[in-house]
Amino acid sequence: MQDSLELCGPTAAHGGPLHDCHGRNIAISNKGCVARRVASYNQGHGASAQPLRAGQLFEVRIERLLPCWSSSLMVGVCRLSPERASSLPVSALGLRRAAWYIASDAVFHNGVKVRSRYGVDLDTLSSGHLVGVMVDAQARLHLYVNGADQGVAAAPVSTPCHALLDLYGQCVQVSVCQSDGAVEEWPSADPLRRLHGAERALPTWRPPS
Repeated sequence: MQDSLELCGPTAAHGGPLHDCHGRNIAISNKGCVARRVASYNQGHGASAQPLRAGQLFEVRIERLLPCWSSSLMVGVCRLSPERASSLPVSALGLRRAAWYIASDAVFHNGVKVRSRYGVDLDTLSSGHLVGVMVDAQARLHLYVNGADQGVAAAPVSTPCHALLDLYGQCVQVSVCQSDGAVEEWPSADPLRRLHGAERALPTWRPPS
């Protein structure tokens, strides 16, 4: 089953970090910084307005969850520019063209699971937690959770590519909180540092043992 795309132009008309092309159950607000699913539990695709630069972290904050549903936010990257897509599947699991994404703790490529037990299980995150994706200079996809790099999820990925969001199941609303900064490798004892030297107050959370 395919999902109709909302009408869109070649770039985000609002000038914000989220693209005007999105699933039909998504509403974009706050100058393109907030995505909210307004109906059902699926058809909640969103994408970055611009392709990611090498080393650029695209990060969102989970704003609202509905526990009556199962599964949650999926994130990744897609080679296809959003305005060139004539239709979307009802969830990221149906993407079949140059798409890499993380759902729960699994990595998928074009709808096929290629890795299990990767990083933090996204279905366990709560409101206020941060989730981001970054493609490094070697075309390797990284997942960030609360500022911590979960390691290489997939490689190589096709570039340039757009960040991909799927507000699925429990995840109803996210806001973009990091869309243009680069990340730099720091010692593992200090994983939350950013390139500009700032430290951020992040929600206290640790992956389950």
